[in-house]
Formats: sequence, C-alpha cells, structure tokens
Amino acid sequence: MNTNPLEDFIRVNREAFDQADPPSDLFDRIREQLPAPVPQQQPRIIRLGLRQVAAAAAVILMAFLAGMGMASWRQQQIQARVTRIQPDFVEAEQYYRIQVRQRIRQLETTAGNNESVLSDIRQLDQLVEELRQELTQAPAGAEEQIVANLIQTYKIKIDILEKVLERRASYQQQPTTTNTHDTEL
Repeated sequence: MNTNPLEDFIRVNREAFDQADPPSDLFDRIREQLPAPVPQQQPRIIRLGLRQVAAAAAVILMAFLAGMGMASWRQQQIQARVTRIQPDFVEAEQYYRIQVRQRIRQLETTAGNNESVLSDIRQLDQLVEELRQELTQAPAGAEEQIVANLIQTYKIKIDILEKVLERRASYQQQPTTTNTHDTEL
C-alpha cells in the first residue's frame, strides 16, 4: 500500500480527472491576454539613379586607387630606407630573388611532391614581408640587423632549395637494384 496521500487521492478520484475537459473558450481567453503582434514593416526599396550609381562607383574606385597608391608609397619608403641603410641591398636582393626563382623552376621540373617545400618557401616569404614591415617601424640602429636578417632569409631559402634538389638528384642517380643472382656451374 502506498502511504502517499496525494497518490491515494488521485487513485480514488481518477474518474473526475479523466472527465474534465477544458472550456471551449479557454484558448480565446489566453489569446486576449497575449500582447498584440508587432506589425511587420515592408522593406524599403531605394531606387538609385544613374548619377548616384556612377558617384558610388567613382568613390569606390578612388578609394581603391588611394589604397594602391598608399601601398606603393609604403614600398617606396621601405626601399628608400633600406637603400640608405645598406646601399648594396637592392642589388643583393635582386640577385637572391633570381637565384630562388631559378631553383624553384628546377624543383618544379623534378619528380616528387613539391608542395611541402613550396609551402616552406611561402612561409619564408611571409617572414620577409614581416621583416620589411618591421623595418618601417624600427628604431635607429636596429635597421642594419633587420636588413641582415632579410639577407639571411634569402640565403636560407636558397639553401633549402639546393638541399632538396641535391637529395632528389642523388635519388635519381642511384641505380635500381634487382634481386637476380647469377650462378655459374
């Protein structure tokens, strides 16, 4: 036997609970108590004339050209600062870029998966760009070290590419061995 008085009461009066239906107007009374719905606003359509479209396009074009001009100006500032710090750097950088390009072309002509090597080179390219950005904000005296780091980064790129090319060349030169045994009787 249950000793819970609530369960006993429910068991005794079960039929009264099952017979009770909600009043038919219950939902209407609940709806009346709800806040009124907010009317939906129609989207506002803005019609632009040809002049407004042309003006917007002109503003966008001007902003784009200004951004390109700023980027070009910034690169010129970096180059001028590097040239002032180390006049031979421009020539050295051109030399190293040519060397890197030549080795990348050689690598692309060899068989094998080049993606990991090229990914490493792209990371070094990002490092070069970061060093160039640091150069624009470097305090006096630190510039020479940053230029030295730029040159060192180019040398590292060339060393990586040379080692990969040497390793690939040594694999290609190794004779293929077969497991045939010649025996004489």
